[in-house]
Amino acid sequence: MKVLRSKVVLRDHFLYVVQSGCIGMANFPFPDLPPSPLHRIQVPFEGGTGCDVYIKRDDLLGSPLQGNKFRKLKYNLLHAIEQGFREIVSFGGAYSNHVHALSFIPRLTGLSVTCYIRGEIDDPDNPTLRFAREKGIRLIPVTRQSYRLRNDAAFQEALMRKHPKGFLVPEGGTNAYALEGVAECANEISAQLGADPFLCIVPVGSGGTMAGLIRGFGSNVRVIGVPAFAGVQAMQEIQQRMENMAGDVSRNWELDGRFHFGGFARMTPELFDLILAFHQETGILLDPVYTCKMIAAFRDRWSRGDIESSADIVLIHTGGIQGWGGFRQRFGEKYDTGQLPVM
Repeated sequence: MKVLRSKVVLRDHFLYVVQSGCIGMANFPFPDLPPSPLHRIQVPFEGGTGCDVYIKRDDLLGSPLQGNKFRKLKYNLLHAIEQGFREIVSFGGAYSNHVHALSFIPRLTGLSVTCYIRGEIDDPDNPTLRFAREKGIRLIPVTRQSYRLRNDAAFQEALMRKHPKGFLVPEGGTNAYALEGVAECANEISAQLGADPFLCIVPVGSGGTMAGLIRGFGSNVRVIGVPAFAGVQAMQEIQQRMENMAGDVSRNWELDGRFHFGGFARMTPELFDLILAFHQETGILLDPVYTCKMIAAFRDRWSRGDIESSADIVLIHTGGIQGWGGFRQRFGEKYDTGQLPVM
């Protein structure tokens, strides 16, 4: 395939990719947004040590690619366009924030998108998949057994032979391009505070956001990641992935796997009550999969006084608010979301 080079021009907070000689691939705007807000909060939990606590509001970043998905996809998309690719190929779960974010790519960039979905895709009530179809995403179901091979090099090579003009973006968007984008979040935080924070706590899915923050902060800031999933094998895999992505930059990080609440996308009355209380006290809506578990881990450390006094602490709100649509479909009869500002 002929590689078409382009140039990227920053103008009025938009990155314009200017490329000639490729039909439909000229002057696509991709937003280079101002920093997301960094809000200081009054901690609504007992305990504490006199720390200043902030929450980085990537849920308010201002891009249709919600939260950390903008940061993780930004340089992936710019690379794909600059190199003349015509299609984005990726993987995701049926309710995933990644799939939701991919749905905006055709309008933002002109690239087509094919996403391989774990399990069935025929549920007409699934709001994430319905939205993706409405935006023109091609969805292809794969068995759970095949989906487990999504990171296998031979599997990817065979798959991409079906997409000769496609650029492969891993599940969750996590790769070297993603780390570059997320590192900008760390730089924003330090600039907004006027110094590096002492501690940063972040939800963990594929690990890209945590690794990008570590790369941005270096060894100056302790980063604690809170996985949203359970299981010894899953924890071992994410631990190894973090070692691979961040181990050469800093060892000042840890994974806290105690707050999975039964597994990925699981909900309990205790966790739901935490979401309600946090929103009532701070006005901040957490998502039902990732940030709520991060706040549970923070609450535990705060209540036990397990945080150094007089330190700046930053909690990362990675977005994912679209997940409330799927939550209401699956758990609406059990949990009353009427007290939350969700559609």
